[in-house]
Amino acid sequence: MAQARTDPSSLEEHPRGGSAPRSALGRLALVLALAAVYVLAGRAGLLLGPVHVFASLVWAPTGISLAALLIFGTELWPGVALGALLVNVSTGAPLLSAAGIAFGNTLEALAGAFALLRLGGFRRSLDGLRPVLVLIVAAGASSTLIAATVGAASLLLGGRIARGDFFETWRTWWLGDGAGDLIVAPLLLAFRGAPAPPRWTRRALEAAALCGAVVVASLLIFLSLPVSEAGRFIEASLLVPILMWGALRFGMKGATATVFLASGIAVWGATLGRGPFVQATLSQSLLFLQSFMASTATAVLVVAAVIADRGRAYEAERASRLRAEAAEAEAKRLAGVQERLLAVVGHDLRNPLGAIVAGLSLFRKHRRDQLERW
Repeated sequence: MAQARTDPSSLEEHPRGGSAPRSALGRLALVLALAAVYVLAGRAGLLLGPVHVFASLVWAPTGISLAALLIFGTELWPGVALGALLVNVSTGAPLLSAAGIAFGNTLEALAGAFALLRLGGFRRSLDGLRPVLVLIVAAGASSTLIAATVGAASLLLGGRIARGDFFETWRTWWLGDGAGDLIVAPLLLAFRGAPAPPRWTRRALEAAALCGAVVVASLLIFLSLPVSEAGRFIEASLLVPILMWGALRFGMKGATATVFLASGIAVWGATLGRGPFVQATLSQSLLFLQSFMASTATAVLVVAAVIADRGRAYEAERASRLRAEAAEAEAKRLAGVQERLLAVVGHDLRNPLGAIVAGLSLFRKHRRDQLERW
């Protein structure tokens, strides 16, 4: 009997590992949910100082799309296309321009996901230097070129921007999408299937202290009055050691959570006209702010990835050492068993052999006496 074949794309990961069939209705629900989240996040991003209405420096949908394709499967790409089409049509883009933008955003998400799956060896989490570097280079810096170029060209051909505004729109698009890939996507991937938080142990208290430190430092830095040009980077860089604390002590989860929290407070401060990166307009403020946050997120992610790799290497070495010690103990145990077995066998054989030897000695003596009589 021929065995029914299952389409790999129709499988979803079981919470405990393995795969479970995903129905067509389930896929449709995920596609629509992704499109809805994309529209909501996109509309929120376009409220924050967009350049020529359609390009925003705070663009979470890029990170959401990348994480969704990696977690639920690349077959959810229609959700990205539908969400991008709806958010741009609702903003006032012509249908053809909106379709071009949706095509670029979908291709961007697929390119980033395939790069992480093929080149980064992404399986269940983002832990490890290799997937993080692929995320930074292939997704955050390279795949975003697709959406920025296609999107800006679609607006130019549709008459929504002038030729002289192309580069500014392209730069805003690329930086906003890159920040989404480096700040939003790692957070969703790091907490994928995260276990329930521990109770009030010492580590939980440290995590609470870390979150409090990030919030307080971010409020002091990004809600302060603008400072001089020379002191801007110095003031903002005071946040970096706290973010490194999260990466060193709590790995990828600590790194992504602290960066996301600090980024949210920083964007809030910029909308209020506060912080070290304030410029004449909100879009200019966000340009400097997102550049700083993207570079900071890159450094923190790399540190967390190196820590994760070292931790796995230590665990592998420890497991190998334990296996060697267990093998040595087993060898000693077997040697002891062998010695006891030989002692038992020797004792058990000694009695009958002694009787045989004694019998042979008597027989030889008896034969010798008989010969002497003859």
